[in-house]
Amino acid sequence: MARRVRGDEDVESPVEAPAPKRRRLASSNVILRPPSELRESLELLYARLQGEPDEAAAAAADASLQSEMVVVRTLGARGQRSFRCLRSLLASASRPLAAMLYGSDRLRMRESDACSITLHAVEPSTFELLLHYLHGKGLQLEVNSAVALYSLADYYDITSLREACSDFLEAGVRPNALVWWLALARELQCQRLGARCREMLQAELVAVDATDPRFRALPEEDLVAAIQSSAVVCTVVRARARASRAAGGPPARRT
Repeated sequence: MARRVRGDEDVESPVEAPAPKRRRLASSNVILRPPSELRESLELLYARLQGEPDEAAAAAADASLQSEMVVVRTLGARGQRSFRCLRSLLASASRPLAAMLYGSDRLRMRESDACSITLHAVEPSTFELLLHYLHGKGLQLEVNSAVALYSLADYYDITSLREACSDFLEAGVRPNALVWWLALARELQCQRLGARCREMLQAELVAVDATDPRFRALPEEDLVAAIQSSAVVCTVVRARARASRAAGGPPARRT
């Protein structure tokens, strides 16, 4: 409850003070890990490293931190690189990584390999983006990086990052490249992106035909579905127009 001064009196006002406005991101291409998820991850990390609040645990803090460190080796088609990471942070975001770092998979590792893991078919630049995201940094995405990051997040079950990449890709769909986007949706097995492409195809079939140079490569089933949907819309519009004329009103607007 806000306080206000009236004369020499200090009285309570039932009107709450306005909350400070949050700064908006300047670019729609910047995505951030949800604050609630980041907070939970950091709390989990703190709990693992600071399990017992006594002097002995405090004195061993550095050793505990070292025990939480893991070297992640990424082997991609365009290069390889090693990253020093915190086990708890990786495990808090991904159940598959948690199994590798703390579950039965780790128990089967040799002692010499227990402090490192290798991720095959992962580009170092993509894993670096993943680490930035997990540590709460904003990501400036392009289509290629968003596609690679979506695949990585989908494989390692990092749901929030996968959904953020899907949002970014859906926003980029345009009629003049719709066939390419539809093929990409199938390659990624991204249902949301595929649904967005089919929705645009049905709504802007004529524009896609006129502007997309890959239109002839459009799968037949997608073309048939779009034509049938467009025919249904035209039938509904004509029926509304006839009903409007019969009632003596103005013609129905097309939707």
